Amino acid sequence: LSTVHHAKEAKAIATTDSGMKTMAASAAVEMTRRRVNRSVFLAASDVEHVRPVFKLIWKPVIAALPPAFVSATEPSVVQLALAGLQASARIACIFGIERDTFIKAIAALAVVGPTVDVKSKNLDAVAALLTVAIKNGNYLAENWHEVLQCVSQLENAQLITHGLNARARKSESGQQDNVSINLGTLVDRIYSRTRSLNIDAMVE
Repeated sequence: LSTVHHAKEAKAIATTDSGMKTMAASAAVEMTRRRVNRSVFLAASDVEHVRPVFKLIWKPVIAALPPAFVSATEPSVVQLALAGLQASARIACIFGIERDTFIKAIAALAVVGPTVDVKSKNLDAVAALLTVAIKNGNYLAENWHEVLQCVSQLENAQLITHGLNARARKSESGQQDNVSINLGTLVDRIYSRTRSLNIDAMVE
């Protein structure tokens, strides 16, 4: 009886080991298959594919890019942050997803005025906001307020009339920093393109 019992026990252990090996092998195959599938890039064929993706990522994007812009000292980082905000603002305008949030986020970085210590990146943000308005004017509705307020701040600070194509100013380190931003041209384009806006472009 003892011999029979040990034989059954050994067979059960062998069966269990075999089952575990089979499961492990199956898991390895599945993991490999999933890795292969993840490496395949599928191009979206419909613009509507962007909508659900943007609904998922807009909060992390708005939480990451403005602070990155504010803390950045490298021009490349500043430009990347602004490029991300501009692209996000365009998507937000087209699909009507948090448009107000993204436009106001850029406008908050574009504050200029006679009492404000204007940095080069603030002027970059102004250019970004004006560019968003030029490209997406028909979608802005009440957010035209932020754009026109920014233009008004520029005029009050006399930044347009004095020219910014090669405006020299001292940076925090005391070095001369040449700012080459043609804001005057962008403002002119804002005004000239209002003629082609839809009738309800500035109305919510």
